[in-house]
Formats: sequence, C-alpha cells, structure tokens
Amino acid sequence: MKARDVLNDCKLTCWELKDALEKNDQKLIRVRWITCLTFLRMVGHVLHKIDQPNYPNKQNAFDQLYSAKKNDSLFKDFIEKERNNALKSYQIDLIETKNLVEAEVGLLLEDGGRFLTESGERFILEGSEKAIHFAKKTGDSNNEERPDYWIDKAISWWETYLHELNKKINAT
Repeated sequence: MKARDVLNDCKLTCWELKDALEKNDQKLIRVRWITCLTFLRMVGHVLHKIDQPNYPNKQNAFDQLYSAKKNDSLFKDFIEKERNNALKSYQIDLIETKNLVEAEVGLLLEDGGRFLTESGERFILEGSEKAIHFAKKTGDSNNEERPDYWIDKAISWWETYLHELNKKINAT
C-alpha cells in the first residue's frame, strides 16, 4: 500500500526530528515537526484516495475501519488538529522551556527514595540549555512532552490501523 510508504517517510522524518531535538536546532525542529504532521495526515489521505480504489471489492473494510477510528482522540485531537493548525494557520504548538535535569546519581537515599528540597519537591538541576516541548491542549499545564513522543504515538496508531486494515482485507 502506498500509505505505508508515506508512513515510512514519516518515520525517517521523525528520526531527523529526534536528531534536531538532541542538537537543540530550533529551526530544524519546527520544520521537521511540520513535516511529520503533514506525513501523518497524508497517510489517511493516500489510504482513501490511492489505496482504497485499488481494492474495489474491499470498500466495506476501508469504510468500516475508518468509521470506527475517525473519532479516536489521537487521530482527531492530534493528527488532524495539529496538522490543520500548522498548515492552515501556521500555529505551531511547541513551547520552549528551560532544560531540567533530575539529579539521580549520588542523591538517592538508602531506602531508594529521592533527594528532596526543603519544601519537599524533587531536587532538579536547571541547565542553561532550553528544551522544546509540545503542549497538548488538555488544560493540564504539566502535560508537556518532547515532540517526538507524540509523533511516535501517532506512528504507532497508524501502524495498528494499517495492520487491522490488512487483516480485514485478507479475511474476506
């Protein structure tokens, strides 16, 4: 299927995103983020416009799976929404934060607990580097992750989708 080729290109671009994150190359992070979002949404378009017509006797399998999956939160609230935000309004939901590193080595207590500050918070070292995070709009300001985390989740979602579709096509 052609959609699998698109997904493979997305995987490659995700590795490039990870490399840009490690180098803290903010311009490249932004470009790779948008490219990944575009590829992720393109999988569905290619599946519908190119692959589905190649299986004229299996239209039901395509339609049933799409109907069952189109309201999945990851598809609706991330793959579709973030791609639309980026491509239609150039709104990119990446935020820059100070790079925080939790000190683990040499600061663990004998009972395996963590070293805490006087106020009871985890002891965290603050680096001079800044990190890029994706803030998923859930209303929870603590819900920040590296952008590649969300791309990896979406790639896995499409992998599962394509696997289920292949099972349906081959079952009938």
